[in-house]
Amino acid sequence: MRFWRRRSIIWTVFSTILGILVFSFLLAALNALVPSEHEVLHGFVVLLNNNLPFFIVIALLLMTGEIFARFTFPLNLPAPLFHGLASVFIVLFMFNIFEYLDRVTGAGIYRNLEILRILLSILIFLIVFTGGYFRIFGDLLTTGRLRDLQGELPAAAPGVKTWEDIGNEFRQLVFDTLQRMREELRGGED
Repeated sequence: MRFWRRRSIIWTVFSTILGILVFSFLLAALNALVPSEHEVLHGFVVLLNNNLPFFIVIALLLMTGEIFARFTFPLNLPAPLFHGLASVFIVLFMFNIFEYLDRVTGAGIYRNLEILRILLSILIFLIVFTGGYFRIFGDLLTTGRLRDLQGELPAAAPGVKTWEDIGNEFRQLVFDTLQRMREELRGGED
């Protein structure tokens, strides 16, 4: 999990868009290569074609969740919501695969799984959603305990700006702007 924390937001967006493009290209290649005479493989390619919006929505939701997870509290609060929604779409896709397998095998079991699909979607969403908030607040408690033990805020990584640095830069910008305006007004009086 540490690797995911180090990835920049730009890299997260780039890798997600690249993944969507590569998957779309591979799906287009499968459409061209798989003959329609082979019913099982052609049916699976059709299943992937029909679920392409699911893949894109899942990728975008996970990307958005990862972007929010990169921020510190309170800006990371939406991350579990996006991860939970992505998990619901993953469950729906898995049940679409079960439906396809049921259709291919002719078992007729999928109709009995409809209530399970709804319950499992809700359960997985709640698990991911609450687990994400437990992690966020657990990290807050750990950070607070470390701060209490050390007596100060944990040091930021080198090269990373803190909110205090940004506030100081903003104050300096306002001061410099007002100083220039004052100098120009005094220069106009001479």
